[in-house]
Amino acid sequence: MTHQVVDPHRSHLPAEACGCGPEVTLDAATEDVPIACSLGGDDLGDRLDRWQQVLAHVAREEPLIGGKRMVFRESVPVGELAELAAAEQACCRFFTFRLAIDRNGVALEVTAPPEAEAMIEMVFGGSGR
Repeated sequence: MTHQVVDPHRSHLPAEACGCGPEVTLDAATEDVPIACSLGGDDLGDRLDRWQQVLAHVAREEPLIGGKRMVFRESVPVGELAELAAAEQACCRFFTFRLAIDRNGVALEVTAPPEAEAMIEMVFGGSGR
């Protein structure tokens, strides 16, 4: 099977990036990336506020090795969730996101290296679920 690495900074992905073609892999764990966020000041605050609005739709959380899986209610704005995950991965490359949309609903998995696991709770925890 052919593996294609998708650049998160491209605005238009090739047709095979939809998952219909070769397997698509975008995993920060395969790169040597710093545990750092490139956002600062108001941008960081605005991003955290946007996450809290979307995370208000979480029905339940499930622990994962190195992170968590959040299962969403039907009310979640899926487009905004996908946009936020892509934006977050662009500024915090150490996070790995997996978005599932299937017959069971919508779920987002977030993982990070061991030294960054506390940041998962900082960004994705405490949304009032």
